[in-house]
Amino acid sequence: MKRKKNKTQKNNKKATSEEKEVLVDDINVDAVDEPTESDEEPRSKEEQLELDLEEAQNKHLRLLAEFQNFRQRASRMQLEQAESCASKTIKQILPILDDFDRAAGQEEFSEGVNLVYHKLQTTLEQLGVKSMDSNGEAFDPDIHEAITEIPAPTPELQGKIVDTIEKGYYLQDKILRFAKVIVGK
Repeated sequence: MKRKKNKTQKNNKKATSEEKEVLVDDINVDAVDEPTESDEEPRSKEEQLELDLEEAQNKHLRLLAEFQNFRQRASRMQLEQAESCASKTIKQILPILDDFDRAAGQEEFSEGVNLVYHKLQTTLEQLGVKSMDSNGEAFDPDIHEAITEIPAPTPELQGKIVDTIEKGYYLQDKILRFAKVIVGK
């Protein structure tokens, strides 16, 4: 009887100590493996200095890695901020380009105005701005904004874009402005 009770108590103690190890392992693995100072033998000065040197080198490497990560994060944030500023500026210019497009559809420009219009277009293209071609394509709510639906003039245009009210634009393959379109139903 006593033996069974002792074995059960030992198994319970083992289970609880294993549970503690699992919990400790999840939190800090090194804490389980390191002996306490009372369990260690007294170390010589050389051994202590070697341990201190190793610890200092380890801290130095960790600090260096942390600093490199910080530099990478900072440069990434600067790049994102510059892209954000560029996209805001280009969004301000797009209505001017829309006005040029509308005016070009109504009348012919003089040579000077035509040069300014083409220079604006080429400058935006060099910055990575591309216009969306929407007419006749299938409506995609990810890149188009439907203003209204009208009866489709032909059966092929059902569910497709009949007319574009305002062009959409990409900036480096990201949507800068959604195309405002009329969809045939």
